[in-house]
Amino acid sequence: MNPLLFHDLSTDRNMGWVRPDSWLTYLSLDTPSTTVTYDMGISSTGIIRLAHFGTPPMAVVDGQSTQELPSWLPTLPMGTPQFTQTLAFLLGLVGILFLAYRARVRLLARR
Repeated sequence: MNPLLFHDLSTDRNMGWVRPDSWLTYLSLDTPSTTVTYDMGISSTGIIRLAHFGTPPMAVVDGQSTQELPSWLPTLPMGTPQFTQTLAFLLGLVGILFLAYRARVRLLARR
């Protein structure tokens, strides 16, 4: 744990038991979820970084900047890609079955 984090934790009320060589493994927030709009990452060297939700975990720790989409683009509900893929698969399957049925009807009509 870096000295700054140790100082912040050990000087809080009822946190005098924190040792300088300890590890931070769990953090509990006592706040409504709507007020938490960030994610925290701590690197192995003790560097603390904050990032918006949705940032890949290693990007939070490494401090990588990701290319974000413009805010004016519309966002889709969660699950939209899976729904679209399933719908496309089912429509393709129905199309193939329809073409097979139509070819069979034409073949029987020629006899």
